[in-house]
Amino acid sequence: MNELAPFIVANPVSVLTDQKQYSEFYAKIKAEVSAHVPDVSTDKGRKEIASLAYKVARTKTAIDAAGKKLNEEARATINVVDASRRKIRDELDALADEARKPLTDWEAAEDARIEAEAEADRQRIAAEEAERQAKIEAENAARQAELDRLRAEIAARDKAEQEEAERLRLIAENERIAKLNAERIERERAEQKAREERAAQAAREEEQRIAKEAVDRAEREKVAAIAKAEAEANAIREQAAREQREREAEARRIADEQSARDADKAHRSSVLKAAKEAIMSHGADEETAKKIVLAIVAGEIPNVTLRF
Repeated sequence: MNELAPFIVANPVSVLTDQKQYSEFYAKIKAEVSAHVPDVSTDKGRKEIASLAYKVARTKTAIDAAGKKLNEEARATINVVDASRRKIRDELDALADEARKPLTDWEAAEDARIEAEAEADRQRIAAEEAERQAKIEAENAARQAELDRLRAEIAARDKAEQEEAERLRLIAENERIAKLNAERIERERAEQKAREERAAQAAREEEQRIAKEAVDRAEREKVAAIAKAEAEANAIREQAAREQREREAEARRIADEQSARDADKAHRSSVLKAAKEAIMSHGADEETAKKIVLAIVAGEIPNVTLRF
């Protein structure tokens, strides 16, 4: 069977489209499966059964893969190939199941055997537990009867002891009450004295607190007054400084403006003097030259200007 897969891959039509060829091929595989004697009693035998079933399944896979390839190469015969593939898959799946049936039956029988053994163990354990529980209940009943007897004896003894204890308790209680009354009176006296001392201490502490608060308040008021005075003085100084800076700035501005005017006046006088002297150099007297320059500055002479 190991040589079947290469043969099928090389000649897929021989088994996929030729029913006679496939029948002969299937008969050979079935004969090999039928000839195999299954043995599920050993691990080797079970492996051989699984191996035979695997070979059949692998042959089916090889034929199916060849059928897929044949479909890709020859779409015209796809219906025939698909029918053959389905038949081959179904028959070889059935043959694989038939080949594996001895192992499958053995596994089912093995599972049933294991479950039966488990159920038998469960029943045995349940029976043992019931027997043990019955013994425990019998022992508990005997123990309970003995306990009831002992409890009755103890109850009678306890009653007598309780009556005696109650008598002694009453005597002790009277003594304890008398002692507690004496202790209470002494404790109340001590607590009253402590309260009086605490009140006196609290009064002294309150007087000290009031005095301290008065001193602290006076100190805070003094510090606040000093701080306020310093703040006011600082504000006055800052105001005076600000006003002084403003006066100085105004004086500088006025001086700068005056300097600018003086410089402009000097410049204009220089320009006018130079123009007058230039006119005088051409024969005009000083008075005439001065009038000409002033007429130019006033714009009375067309197309003639002085550049300052």
